Amino acid sequence: MRDVLIGFLLADAGIAALVQNRVHWLRQPDQVSGYPYVNLQGISDPDLYHMKGAARLRQSLVQADCWALTYGAAWRLNEALSARLSGFRGQFDGPPAVSVSGVFITGRRDDVDTSEKLERPLFRVSLDFQINWLKGA
Repeated sequence: MRDVLIGFLLADAGIAALVQNRVHWLRQPDQVSGYPYVNLQGISDPDLYHMKGAARLRQSLVQADCWALTYGAAWRLNEALSARLSGFRGQFDGPPAVSVSGVFITGRRDDVDTSEKLERPLFRVSLDFQINWLKGA
């Protein structure tokens, strides 16, 4: 599901116009530069079970961090991600294709990175998405 989620996000013209190809898991690769960008992080992906064993249904919690040089740019990227994912049901095209039964926003936070190594602060809007999907569908 991780690789196809990036493809699903970048297939949206609004998101692609903002980030080009800058959507990655955990952190941006060293060879990628520019703002804004999105870092995705898996927060929770428990195995679910029923009386016959492991279930195919997954409930993954994914955090999407929208980073930008201004708060407004981070917020616009957050809005584009929300519009693309919130309430989505259908397929994330693959390979492999992933059947999604629902995507829900479960949290949102603002932050500023003021680490000493930066010339200026970066602004972040974080979104938590619960993605209900079928493994092996």
